[in-house]
Amino acid sequence: MKKELIRVVEKIKDIVDEISEDDLNRIVNEIKSAKRIFVVGAGSSKLVGYIFANRLFHAGYEVHVMEESTLPFLTKEDLIVVISGSGETLLCVKLAEASKKIGCRVISITSHPESRLAMASDVVIRIRGREELPKDKDYLTRVLLGEYEPIGTEGLIFEIATIIFLEVVTSYAAKQ
Repeated sequence: MKKELIRVVEKIKDIVDEISEDDLNRIVNEIKSAKRIFVVGAGSSKLVGYIFANRLFHAGYEVHVMEESTLPFLTKEDLIVVISGSGETLLCVKLAEASKKIGCRVISITSHPESRLAMASDVVIRIRGREELPKDKDYLTRVLLGEYEPIGTEGLIFEIATIIFLEVVTSYAAKQ
């Protein structure tokens, strides 16, 4: 068990090493220039989004997790941050596409820069995670059909690396 723990930590370090300074600066600048920030995700990625939104809120930003029934209308001054390991979760893709139509800036955080989500984004941050995509790439569809993958460390590596990335981003974007 300890070997697996060390392997996971080393893999996360390798993934974090791949994130460029430009990616960090790009997302910090997008956050600082946005009027409001909306965070989107499904499943474990949504939990990562809640952590990120909470940190941004405490740093002084107006931030919403996109699922609330009282969401305000989007404007072109808003920023959408979409977290999806596969980049194919239908909810995430559709919200990114709709946000682009309004003129919002869209940042995606995904393991798959060739995904539909990435194609609908202004900025794509690649954080490696599960390399192989399931036959049905949409997370919600897999859950409803009972085809969700069993719990394992590979599935959480994307989320853990994303939390680390977003923690650093938030610390640099914090309003003084």
